[in-house]
Amino acid sequence: MSIFYLLLGFVLVVFGGKYLVNSSVQIARHYQLSSMVVGLTVVAFGTSAPELWVSFGANMTGHSDIAIGNVLGSNIANIALVLACVAVIYPIQIVSKTILRDWLFMFVLMALALLFLSNNTLSRIEAGILFLILLGFIYVSLTSKKAESCDDTKEDECIPPTMTLWKAIVLVFLSCITLSFGSDFLVRGASGIALYFGVDERIISISLIAFGTSIPELSTSIIAAIRKEMDISVGNIIGSNIFNIGAVFGITGLAKPIETADFISRYSVDMIMVTVVSIVLLLFIVPLYKAKVTRIKGALYLALYSIYIAALFFNII
Repeated sequence: MSIFYLLLGFVLVVFGGKYLVNSSVQIARHYQLSSMVVGLTVVAFGTSAPELWVSFGANMTGHSDIAIGNVLGSNIANIALVLACVAVIYPIQIVSKTILRDWLFMFVLMALALLFLSNNTLSRIEAGILFLILLGFIYVSLTSKKAESCDDTKEDECIPPTMTLWKAIVLVFLSCITLSFGSDFLVRGASGIALYFGVDERIISISLIAFGTSIPELSTSIIAAIRKEMDISVGNIIGSNIFNIGAVFGITGLAKPIETADFISRYSVDMIMVTVVSIVLLLFIVPLYKAKVTRIKGALYLALYSIYIAALFFNII
């Protein structure tokens, strides 16, 4: 049964990712917004819905380690796996002039979340702070990137939409639901297989569950890259990490404080890993405009991620 869930989940997230990209690009063209802002907001929220779904339910049922591990693992996977796979398939050209600001939002949010959790509890006030920063990020993105609609970005941003606005909005909504259900099936299948072999809950959440909930980002970003909507691809990855912290930790923590035991010692390696992959991302995109994440850079990320996951399962870290 676990294998069936795994396969069904994979099919759902692939189709969900495909239609989410299509409909989001149509919305961007209706409002003459750049694809980057859509990737950072609508697509990022849609592909982060599985993390919110899983972490919220886990924390409410007393499995806070799954809630925490899912966010940390997903943020690591989004960069070191998703971004890497996209770069290996199709080198990523950075065309956004505000990539540094978006990266800073991501890094500051993660640093704050780790700081808040260092006393083993993410309180409602701290969760509220993370959520407010997320709202600030959305506001800044929507107000500043409008100016990049046609004059400052690719020519195809000015192509008229081929889908009515209401149909595009409905497709975004249905795609998000499909992604959530698909990711849920993936998590059920992967967790069932892992639990059968007696794997630790932290390892499951950091690796298999995080991978399962990152499949939407992976499928969406690869599809966007194949269609050469590279702003959607990069924006989705950075935006998803921001939503994972601001929305997943924020909403989950507001509903019920997230509590864990010995956070620093238990998650020290994972904290280091998420920090390292984030800093390396900044180095990879220097210069901050018209830089390129090459196949070699993507391969280096994949190698780092593979070593990290192998070390987890062999109890090296």
